Amino acid sequence: MVLLRGILQTKRTLGLVDYEIPPNLGSAREAAAWISYALKPHRSHLEPLPAWFVEGELYWDLIPFVRHMRDYEARPKCYVDREYARTLKRKLRAALSEISKDTEMTFSFDGRVLSITLCGAVYEVIASGTNWTSAYSVMVGHGTALPTRFTSPAVEVSVFEGALTFGNMRLKPCEVTT
Repeated sequence: MVLLRGILQTKRTLGLVDYEIPPNLGSAREAAAWISYALKPHRSHLEPLPAWFVEGELYWDLIPFVRHMRDYEARPKCYVDREYARTLKRKLRAALSEISKDTEMTFSFDGRVLSITLCGAVYEVIASGTNWTSAYSVMVGHGTALPTRFTSPAVEVSVFEGALTFGNMRLKPCEVTT
């Protein structure tokens, strides 16, 4: 590791810089990205910003964990009011209890309505968020667990890294359907 350590002193503040940077960076852009990200908490005290700092901000996607967080923020997601989610959960539990073998459950969201298809039945609930470009499916069966409680006023339904999250439950594997 390359350690970036020091004290950043301005007329009004004194800040500690303590950051680790991988030693095998492939380009000056990557180095500028890592260094500017390390100094991000002190950005407002670096005015006027050096050109390398501004350039480094443009390439933060070269930093793996920053790219991962941006992917996470951009994941397909929607939010269902807790009371509607409770009703939906009861209907899905009843449908799941009648399943004798594993079957596909499909989720889609058009920007207004979350639609769940299970055994030919479609369950719809009003939701908020940005419409999904694809539908997603998970395999479910008689023993598939659904959330026991919803603690927040809005229940999130999202897809990330091969799993569909419904409230606090992750169903996987989750795949794109056509």
